[in-house]
Order: sequence, then structure tokens, then C-alpha cells
Amino acid sequence: MSRNTAVLVAVMCLIAVTSRVLPVFGLPNLSAMGAMMVFCGAVIRNPGFRFAIPAICLLGTDVLIHLKTGYAYDTSLPFVYLAYALIIGLGHMVRPTSWWSAALSGLGSSMIFFAVSNFGVWLLWKNTNGNYVYSHTFSGFVNCYEAAIPFIRGSLMGDVVFCVGFFGLASLMHVSAVAPSVSRTTLPHQL
Repeated sequence: MSRNTAVLVAVMCLIAVTSRVLPVFGLPNLSAMGAMMVFCGAVIRNPGFRFAIPAICLLGTDVLIHLKTGYAYDTSLPFVYLAYALIIGLGHMVRPTSWWSAALSGLGSSMIFFAVSNFGVWLLWKNTNGNYVYSHTFSGFVNCYEAAIPFIRGSLMGDVVFCVGFFGLASLMHVSAVAPSVSRTTLPHQL
């Protein structure tokens, strides 16, 4: 990993951790975490580091959120981590090279997180009495996703804006999200 890439990844991680732990503009789920996952998937070549660095950030923020609020750990947590692993994979596969592909990657990040994490909530989340919050029926499934709609607004805003910002900054610092086997001159650089 080049020095510019390492510095940029460290800055993105700091922004993601800070934005996840501290409320931003009062919108639930507004953070840079999804965008940082896309970015790490796109620019970190080593598969172990590609997943370990974001996982450490996510685990660290979960601990901080738990200490601050008493929440962060519930039965659907494996689905949250699965969603973020898929988002890292999205970044690795897409490797945004323009502002619009960065924005679409942010949108994809939000959609993956919304679909996977809320499936986990529907499937596993129980109340204090030990009963499932949402019935395991089609109606319960729809109710779960309807209840999650207010939370996607912050995710969409954060993922899209931070993806465009992160990849734009990467372009300014000459950090490439291009696969090593592809020449930089064959791809449009519009950031």
C-alpha cells in the first residue's frame, strides 16, 4: 500500500468512526461507515487488510456505542457485519472511477445494508419478553422493512456524499481504485 493510500485510508477510517459515534445533523444512520467500506474494498489490494481494517473500525465503534448508550449488540449483529462485508466486496468489484460511479456505489452500499441488516432484524430480533418483534410471516417481513424506512434516509445521504467525497479526494491525491491489471489510461478519470 502506498503512503498516500495508507494516509487516505487512515483519514477515511477516522471520519467513519467519528461520524458513526457522534450524531451528525440528528439523522439516524448518517455516517461515513458505508462509504469507508466501499473505499477500502476499492483501494486496499491485500484481501486480509481489505476486510480487517474496516472490521476493526466497525467493532471499535460498536464498543463505543455500547459504552455510550447500552445498545449496539443484538441478535441481528451478524447480519450487520455480513452487510458490511458485502459492501467491501462491492467496492472491490466496482472500483469507482468517476463521481457518478462513486455516487452509485454509495447508493448500492445503502441498499445492501438496508436489505441485509433488516432481514436480520426481521429474522432474529426479540423483545425483552423473548418474543420476536416481527412475526415470521410476509406481513411481519413488510412491517419490519416499513419500520426501517426512516433510517435509510441518513444512510443514503451519508453513503452517497461520503463516497463521492472519498473518491474525489483519492483522485486529488492520486490514489487509484483501478485494478492493478488495468492501465490507468484506459479508464475515464472524471473525479
